[in-house]
Amino acid sequence: MAAKPNQRVPAVRWDVNERVYAMCALPGGRLFVGSAQTGDINVYDPRNGRKETVIPAYDPNDATSMGHTSSVLAVTYMGKLGLFTSGADAKIIQWKLETFQAVQTYTGHKGLVGALCVIPSHYGTGLFSGSDDRTIKQWNTNTGKCVVTFRGHKSPVNCMVASDRYLYSGSKCVIKVWSLTTRKCLHQIDAHSDAIWSLKLTIGGELISGSSDSTIKVWEDPAGKPECMRVLMGHQGQVRNMLIWRNTLFSCSKDGTVACWDMNDWKVTEVLVGHEKTVTQMTLQNNQLCTSSFDKHINRWDVTSLLDTRQTVSQFVPYDQSRVEKERRRQKRDKKGDKDEKRFYSEQKKRALIHMDPKEAVFHYDALPLNYVIDKLEFKVRSSALVLDSLIYIPFLIMFVFFFLAWDRAIEQTYFISQAAVDVIEGRDIERQPWCTLDDGRAWDNPMSDIPVLRECNREIGLMKVEKKFIDIANAGDWGDWVMGIVFPYLFPGAGTSPLGDATRDPPTTGGKYLIGAMRFRTLRVTNESCSPNTGFFEDKLYDPGNKEYLDFYSQCFGLWEDGTNDEASYACAEPATCRRHPYPTGRFEREAYLKQQRGVSDTWANRWFDGSGFKYFSEGDIGGTRTIGKMTDSLWPPGGYTVEVPFRTKPNDARDMFAAIVDNGYVDNVATRFVTIEYMTYTTSVNYFSAHRFFVEIAPGGAWLSEGNIKNFRVYTPNMVGKRVYDIFFLIFVLYYCYKFIQQWVLEYRLTKSIVRYMFSAWNFLEFVNLICFLVTFGYRIQWWVLSDRDKDIAKMPPTTEEYPAKLDDILDAYMAQVYISSINTVLTFLKILKFVRLNDRLNILTRTLAACQQSIIGVLILFIWVVLGFAITGNSLFGGGIFEYRDLNTSFSTLLRQLLGDFDYEAMREENMHLTLPFFWTFEVLGLFLLLNFLIAVISDAFAEVSSEQSTIDLDAALAKTVSEIKSECTPASIDRRLRLLKHRKTQSSVLERLRQQLIEHRNSMITDEEVEAQQYRELLDGIFIHKSEYYDLIPDDSREYMNEDFVHRVWLDIAWEYNKDQRDNYQRSEERKKLLIVQACKQQVGELKEKMATVQEIRGRIDDMESRVRPLVQSWQLKHS
Repeated sequence: MAAKPNQRVPAVRWDVNERVYAMCALPGGRLFVGSAQTGDINVYDPRNGRKETVIPAYDPNDATSMGHTSSVLAVTYMGKLGLFTSGADAKIIQWKLETFQAVQTYTGHKGLVGALCVIPSHYGTGLFSGSDDRTIKQWNTNTGKCVVTFRGHKSPVNCMVASDRYLYSGSKCVIKVWSLTTRKCLHQIDAHSDAIWSLKLTIGGELISGSSDSTIKVWEDPAGKPECMRVLMGHQGQVRNMLIWRNTLFSCSKDGTVACWDMNDWKVTEVLVGHEKTVTQMTLQNNQLCTSSFDKHINRWDVTSLLDTRQTVSQFVPYDQSRVEKERRRQKRDKKGDKDEKRFYSEQKKRALIHMDPKEAVFHYDALPLNYVIDKLEFKVRSSALVLDSLIYIPFLIMFVFFFLAWDRAIEQTYFISQAAVDVIEGRDIERQPWCTLDDGRAWDNPMSDIPVLRECNREIGLMKVEKKFIDIANAGDWGDWVMGIVFPYLFPGAGTSPLGDATRDPPTTGGKYLIGAMRFRTLRVTNESCSPNTGFFEDKLYDPGNKEYLDFYSQCFGLWEDGTNDEASYACAEPATCRRHPYPTGRFEREAYLKQQRGVSDTWANRWFDGSGFKYFSEGDIGGTRTIGKMTDSLWPPGGYTVEVPFRTKPNDARDMFAAIVDNGYVDNVATRFVTIEYMTYTTSVNYFSAHRFFVEIAPGGAWLSEGNIKNFRVYTPNMVGKRVYDIFFLIFVLYYCYKFIQQWVLEYRLTKSIVRYMFSAWNFLEFVNLICFLVTFGYRIQWWVLSDRDKDIAKMPPTTEEYPAKLDDILDAYMAQVYISSINTVLTFLKILKFVRLNDRLNILTRTLAACQQSIIGVLILFIWVVLGFAITGNSLFGGGIFEYRDLNTSFSTLLRQLLGDFDYEAMREENMHLTLPFFWTFEVLGLFLLLNFLIAVISDAFAEVSSEQSTIDLDAALAKTVSEIKSECTPASIDRRLRLLKHRKTQSSVLERLRQQLIEHRNSMITDEEVEAQQYRELLDGIFIHKSEYYDLIPDDSREYMNEDFVHRVWLDIAWEYNKDQRDNYQRSEERKKLLIVQACKQQVGELKEKMATVQEIRGRIDDMESRVRPLVQSWQLKHS
């Protein structure tokens, strides 16, 4: 193959990063290049090799995607028909170039499709495809159906070319000639010794073939008696493709070259060398030859000088995404234009349907709004599910009420149990020096005579009373008086002197209740130097190590109780000023001298709770118990501490000695003590309840004493409550059913949306989630309650035999109360779920619809409201926190301000704390919070309620009843029962089938708009007037649903939607007529008012005329007399 010595170079060369099997050029030069890997179609500007856009491959997550799923092997173009591509996925796809979207997919081949041929056809049958399945198919581009399949090749079909009468196809070694009239093979040409890859027809009718045998052959009269005229040789490998322009032939080969042949003498005019591997495709537009290759490059050559006749240059129009989107929208609008309401209903017919009996009108609705049908199907699916859920939920709710409230819970009686103790321990006045006198008036000789007492007993002072109760305790002395004067007589009633009889009280009872084990004293203390004083306020000399007296005094600092500051060292009379047993004769506490020698105090008791230095510290693990929540911020007191227990079986006088030993040896002081409590357990037989009594005092570092009583009533599970356990297990099965259903719906939502959190965006789903979590946690605590009750059943036996505080009952108490608290919260959640079911009724769902209509505005107002209250809470804490308990921290300050909005406030206390700033603080908050924000919130809800009420359509009672009776009758027919049985057989429901139909309608709707419009949910505004015909509605029923859904059911659903639509139309018509009447009345009133104003003007003018007449009349009469 001869070539010119001066070879030209590519004008542009660019990398496409993959092999190229298919390429096509449009007028103007734009290149469409098929991807050999992904199925994409890349679009290039040949002027510079810039990729303009990509037509994407098939996306399984996109319902509208119609691209290829694997390599694109052929691309061809045919005028108005657009672009055709085929690939290894055995599909042919037709693309509309104005929108770069697929318009039709042709399927039928069983192997990859590597050859395409398109010719003009009046009947739309000009598309041919050749495949590895050794067949050729002819397609109708109007219907997308295969017209005929040509069979006869014994190897894959690699190339085709067609005229108006004949089709030529090449495979291995042979060319077959087919008649397009008879659709039969006329004959076979044994053309080459290897596979044929390219066929072209000349203007004169000759057939040119290129083969893997490196030759090009020219055939004369190929459809009649084919004869090889010439054999063109020169390529050093497979001839992959050929291209003809007038009398110029271009051929490309595996040798990486492109040969230019002069068809007048069949000689090579030039060889283009620019690829390293097989050149696969060629295009010629605007005198520019583009070549693609396996070397992953595309070259553009300027071949103007090689063409005998130059091509007319077409202007290249750059790709414009906005223009493409605009064209897509235009075509979709054109597509939607034949589906508007006017096509189906004239104004006269619409008015007739509105005034027709609804039962008859429904049969005249052949088309309904598409969005309306989808919405009503969604409502039906939801309603059907809600009806079924409600039938299960009602018994579930009843069981829950019995589970939590109605099953053996004597709440009222437990109140009286608590109040009985509170009335005595918190309600009685505290006597001063109660240890000085006995009930009979004699002095109490509790201490040994040789032990000095700091203060002498004064009988007169002892008999005096002050108005001070538990809540008024303000120091260690008050606490000691309360313990000796109130607690002791209540829990250990009896004479102060030793009674006759046994050494114990058995059984120990008070007020009809069993006292269990022992009562417990427990205190928590902080160490010295648990805080650091500000040395800047003291003279440096005070901290001189030589000045020990001042150093020891001023370095003392007792701060907040927390981990690291708690004291665990034994102590007695740590603060002499409040200690009734100080000074000790030896200078320190001695257990032998001050405890064991006292009558009533046994060695066992003293050794258990005291050591040689005083009160012993016990950790939580030593004594058990439960935590206590106090009034102070972040106060959560642990169960350990300095602990002393007094058994309830102890004789009253001995118990009094034990109490005195606790109080007299400085158990509580005013400096280091931060928390002190007495706690005991009781059991009330009449109501089968245990009670945990805890009366504690918190002492702030500043010296304030905060007293609080806490009584919790609980039950202990016993074997004779097995019926309750069976009931609970049955209820648990109910809960697990709801959990399974919730997870099932969550998984379904995830499969549809591919989002794991989107399901929780629904308020009802989130409410259900919290509700189920609360149920599961409640059952966790209930199981723990069962286990603990069974484990510690001996300690709860009556009468009690233990002489220790029953700490294990605290564990049972915690498990029981956790159930009560969580169930209390869950009760609200469970009853709120009722609102989900009232959505079925237009009258009952007014609340949820109102909140849904204004939820965005409510959220905005609430955020602003919380922000304002938070700002005032910080201000209130700063202004009043130092003197008013309700403003002591940010949390209580916030709550106090919310109560202030409801009228609960103490203005005088605020004014006394801060006289100057109370007035602006109070009234600014009232104006902003109450007069503005709360009223604004009410206005938002009121507007939403008015809007929802105006939109709500009402159904006449007789019509609603008639419709309900009709539905019940239809559901009881044999056909309906048979349908439900078949659905049950396939594990489906009517709701699931309707949901499938709704999804089909949604896909149909989304196909009318762009993906971006679908994502933006613009289908409401864009498709507002689009109707769907009844036949089209039937056609969208999924094929797998037709076998067990008869046509009667689907038709009845259509009629039901038509009935709703007719009702809405009648309501809209009535509202429209009412608005017209109102406008007419207003216009008439306005006209009458204007007429009255004009009549008043006329009357005024008439009066003026009459006045003028009265003036002129004498003059006229005078003139008449003068001239008569």
